[in-house]
Amino acid sequence: MNRRIYSRLEMGHRALEFSRAHPVDSSGYATALKQLEEQLARSDQLAQEQARGTAEVRAAPSWPRSSISPESRSGAWPSGPPPAPWSMRHGSRKRCW
Repeated sequence: MNRRIYSRLEMGHRALEFSRAHPVDSSGYATALKQLEEQLARSDQLAQEQARGTAEVRAAPSWPRSSISPESRSGAWPSGPPPAPWSMRHGSRKRCW
């Protein structure tokens, strides 16, 4: 999570704690407090999902070993030899500008 986003979420949590500790008798205040609680709950849920995703990516291997066929592991080319480099197919023309 980005540091800026994390600090804003922490600020929201502190504002919620302050609002609960110092209640005001107003219908608009109660509505705003309820919206803040819902938004902070949703942001916490998204932060947990992001943390799980990051942990999964870091735990995964850098490339899937099971997707490599036995032919390519042994060095044999399944469809013949590799194509020639571009310079060999089109002559080794060097351009001088």
